[in-house]
Amino acid sequence: MNGIIKSREQLKKWNIRSSTLTLAIYILYGVFYRLDLPLWYEYSLIAITLFNLVLVSILLYISLVNRQLVDHLKTAVFLGIFRLVINLVLLMLIVNNSF
Repeated sequence: MNGIIKSREQLKKWNIRSSTLTLAIYILYGVFYRLDLPLWYEYSLIAITLFNLVLVSILLYISLVNRQLVDHLKTAVFLGIFRLVINLVLLMLIVNNSF
């Protein structure tokens, strides 16, 4: 992915995609968390959340390695870590509520 992202616009688009995915996971979990859903739904939410964790980690790594792609490095690192924490909390909630 490091070879794919070569400009600020591409990094911004991938960050928006990852943030949108985090919001979608939050909505899908929040709407249906009290219902007894099929096991495939819970596993798919876990898989999507893990994928998003990897994506956020890669984007944070790219921001740290290619500092010329980021305007404010401290803000980018803080937001990346914050998004990692949000995804980890979502993953813990999904796993604890599923099993």
